[in-house]
Amino acid sequence: MPVPNEPQPAPPRPRLSRLIVWNLLLSVAGLTSIIVAGEIYLWLTVPFVEEAVTRRFVPGVGLLYAPNTELRFTNRLDYWTKTRTNSLGFIDREPPSNQRAIESCHVTVIGDSFVEAREVPINAKIQVQLEKLSHERISDLDVTTSAFGRSYSSQIDQISLYDHYARDLQPDLVVLVFVDNDFIENSAILRYLNSSLDPDHPPFPYAVRLDTREIFIRPPDPEYSEFRRDEFDPRFDIFPSTFFGQWLNRKLQPTIGGIVSRIAGHRPKFVDNIRTFSQRPHFAWITEDWTPTTRQRLVQRFLEDEPPRIVSEALAFTAFGLAEFKRRTDRDGLSLVILASHTVSPTPSHLQGLSKSWRDVLSGIAAAKGIPVIYQEDHIRARGGRIEDVHFANDLHWNSTGHRWAAEAVVEYLRQNPDICGIGSSAEVSH
Repeated sequence: MPVPNEPQPAPPRPRLSRLIVWNLLLSVAGLTSIIVAGEIYLWLTVPFVEEAVTRRFVPGVGLLYAPNTELRFTNRLDYWTKTRTNSLGFIDREPPSNQRAIESCHVTVIGDSFVEAREVPINAKIQVQLEKLSHERISDLDVTTSAFGRSYSSQIDQISLYDHYARDLQPDLVVLVFVDNDFIENSAILRYLNSSLDPDHPPFPYAVRLDTREIFIRPPDPEYSEFRRDEFDPRFDIFPSTFFGQWLNRKLQPTIGGIVSRIAGHRPKFVDNIRTFSQRPHFAWITEDWTPTTRQRLVQRFLEDEPPRIVSEALAFTAFGLAEFKRRTDRDGLSLVILASHTVSPTPSHLQGLSKSWRDVLSGIAAAKGIPVIYQEDHIRARGGRIEDVHFANDLHWNSTGHRWAAEAVVEYLRQNPDICGIGSSAEVSH
């Protein structure tokens, strides 16, 4: 029995190891709760995490989606789309019959992933918006539209889309959508080394220089190597393939992936491919005056007054591709216009201070070939919008607003050039 007023011994203190264990357990329990809650939330709200894509090889054209097939696309952050291809293998409505296209003012849109537009439903795409807006804004104008878009394409291989599909519709206007990476991807070497495809055996038409220095387009190779995703920068799946893990991967890859890459000493696959193919006799020249090291440095060389040969070649192929579109549309009695996406301008901060911008380069080439250019940026500024309004938060492709504003710019071009559709300068225009 304790003696009154006698100080009592202090209760025993918990051992330090026990505190550490309890803190660790609580931390693990808290983290597990967050993961489980995030997994349940995404499982209930996200339609899917894995894409579903079926492709086929079309002789003379290359890889297209299988016709009349459901596809699923997502970047796991901004969009989850389920869509179907038409009978030709494009993500669009069925094109109008030849007779209907001829009877109307038909506009065909050709381009890469911006036109394929797998990020938005078909009714939100530029061609559908263009058809709808032209009926609303220009009286007595019967417009029909079609679109032929293919991801990972550029003007060189988009020529095959015109030859095999668009030309049959005899469009009054061909709208060629141009994005900033077209300058790079018109080069078989830069484009296919970037995606780990053999530039001697790619699955799309590609340009080469003959011994006479003449540029020639070769057909796609049915024995192409399997298509792989962009590898300018290595990517790491840091977290497991669950709903929440994939969301974290997409969110944290740009930062953590780059750090892990630098710590591990990984080089971009692009650099290794350049070195491998420069050992082939007919590709030995590609590193004779410069070896690309990073995407940012490569892009900078495109905007210099004296670029290395590998860049000059890519610019020459871009000019050739645009010239071929002009030659074909002139031959067929059609009008041609370039729609430069918001990616062409303004110049990103890391490219400012150089002697030229993407817009300068495109303007110079287009002017030399006699092709008018619509700059989406000008339309955005004129309507009081912002560049960031036209694309997704985590993806530079057009959102529904971007498609609508691109369509508006083309409608305005038709209004300013009434002879294209024979609407006459007296046609009533509403805004």
